[in-house]
Amino acid sequence: MDKKNKNVPPLRFNGFEEEWEEKKFSTQAETSRGLTYSPYSLRKQGVRVLRSSNIDNDKFILSEDDVFVVEDAVNIEYAKNNDILITAANGSSRLVGKHCILRGLKSESSVHGGFMLLATAKQPFFLNASMSSSWYQKFISYYVAGGRGAIGNLNKADLDNQDVHIPSISEQWKIGLFFKELDDLIGAKEEELQKLRQLKSALLDAMFPNGDSENITVVNRGGQVLNNIISNYPQLAVCSHSANTPRLRFRGFTAPWEKKKLSTECNFSKGRGYSKSDIQSSGIPLLLYGTMYTDYKTAINKTDLYSSFKEGALLSNGYEVVVPASGETTEDIARASAIERSGIIIGGDLNVIYPNKSISPYFLALELTYGASHKHLTKKAQGISVVHLHNSNIQDLRITIPSLPEQQLIGNFFRSQDENISTTEQQISKLKTMKQACLQQMFV
Repeated sequence: MDKKNKNVPPLRFNGFEEEWEEKKFSTQAETSRGLTYSPYSLRKQGVRVLRSSNIDNDKFILSEDDVFVVEDAVNIEYAKNNDILITAANGSSRLVGKHCILRGLKSESSVHGGFMLLATAKQPFFLNASMSSSWYQKFISYYVAGGRGAIGNLNKADLDNQDVHIPSISEQWKIGLFFKELDDLIGAKEEELQKLRQLKSALLDAMFPNGDSENITVVNRGGQVLNNIISNYPQLAVCSHSANTPRLRFRGFTAPWEKKKLSTECNFSKGRGYSKSDIQSSGIPLLLYGTMYTDYKTAINKTDLYSSFKEGALLSNGYEVVVPASGETTEDIARASAIERSGIIIGGDLNVIYPNKSISPYFLALELTYGASHKHLTKKAQGISVVHLHNSNIQDLRITIPSLPEQQLIGNFFRSQDENISTTEQQISKLKTMKQACLQQMFV
C-alpha cells in the first residue's frame, strides 16, 4: 500500500483501510513513576519491587534476586497483569527503555521501583508491540542517548508527550492479539528449549561416571529423575553406582569401564600458523580457536571461515579432537570438539588429539567436556587474565571409557539430543526473525 499520502503501515489485516491517527502516548496509557525506597526498607518477603532485572528480552520474569518492601512503605498503586513495565534509568543507557508486558503475576502484591515506569494501556498488547517498532527505538535513541536531557534516563513527561500513530480500536485489538500469540509461541519454544537443555544435562550427568564414589547419597535422592528418564528412553537402564560406572547405561552392556591414560591411547599435535588476519571469503575451510567458544558443539563437520593453504599448515583427517589452548576462563578452554571432516585447516592455539581406533573421537570430546576428566582439565589450566592449556596437561589425564560399541551408542544418542536442541533453536530464530519483520511492516 502507498504510504506517501496516508499514515498507514505497509502490511495490514484484511478489511482495514483507514488512516492511522497521530496521538500522544498519554492518550493511550497512564504512566507512573515507581516507588522510591531505601535499602533499610528491603525485606525477604512482602511487596515485590519490579526492577530492570525483571525484563529479559522483552519478557517479564520473576527473579531469584527480587527484593521486597514492607506494605506500609508503599504509596503508589500496585502493578497488575497486562501493565507495561519500562526501564526509566540504569547505570547503562543501553539498558534504558527496556519494556515488557506484565504476565504471570500471582496474588502477591507488586510495585515498580523508582527507576521504572509503569504504563496502564487501553490496548496493552498493541501498545507493547508498538513499543518494539521503529518510533520507540528512535525516541529512546534521541531522548536517552543524549538528544536531550540526562544521558541514560527516560523522562516520564517526554514519553507522555511522544507522538504515536494509532489505528482504530478493532485494528489495535487484531494487531495486539497477533503479537501476543506470536510471543506465546516463542515463549513455548523457549521453554521447550530450556527443558531439552536440562534433559541433556541430566543425561550427561547420569551417563558418564563422575569419579566420586561418595556421591551415592545424591544419586539415590535423584532416583526419581532417573526413573523419569528411562520411562522416555527404554533403551537405558539404571545401574549400580560406583566411581567408574555411570548410573545409566544402554541395556546389554555390563562390562566395567576402563581407566586409561591419554598419553598411551592418543597422539598429540598443535594447530599452527593461522589467525583472524588469514580469513578469506573463500578457499579451504578454517577452524580458529576463538570460534570454538561460540560456533561449535561436540562435532565439527563444517566451518564458516576460509583461507588458503600455507606451507606447514595442519589439515584435519576427520578423526581428531581439538581443545582450545587459551581462553579467558578455565571453563572456556576445558571443552573439546571432534572434527569429523578431513581437509579443515586447524589454526593456532588449538591442542589436537589423535585417539587410537579403540576410542571414538566424538565420545572423547564428550568425556573431556562433560565427564569426570573435565574437572581435572580445568584444574590443569593456568593463567590469570588469559588461561592456557597445553598438550602436556591433557596427556596426563586418565579417562574412564567403555567398549567402542558402547562409546558409539552414547555418541549417537547425544547427537540426537543436540539435533533436537539445534532444531528448536532454529525454530526460535525463525519466529523471532518473523516477528521483527512484522514489527517493521505493521506499524507506521
